[in-house]
Amino acid sequence: MHEIIGNYKIREHAILGPLHAQGPSGLIRISYPQPEREYGGPYHCCYLTRRELIDRYPELLGTSYVYCF
Repeated sequence: MHEIIGNYKIREHAILGPLHAQGPSGLIRISYPQPEREYGGPYHCCYLTRRELIDRYPELLGTSYVYCF
């Protein structure tokens, strides 16, 4: 297990890389290059970001029905 974690290249992962480097705002930036949208709150922002990314990375985020899309 230690070797797997030690050799994992998190910066190269499409989802975990931006999340690790910039937090949730990193995911917003890759889903909306110009995040000037108005959100109803943090949950609305998270929902829209997941909805955008699920189509691009279905193998990383699971199936859309898990998120009720």
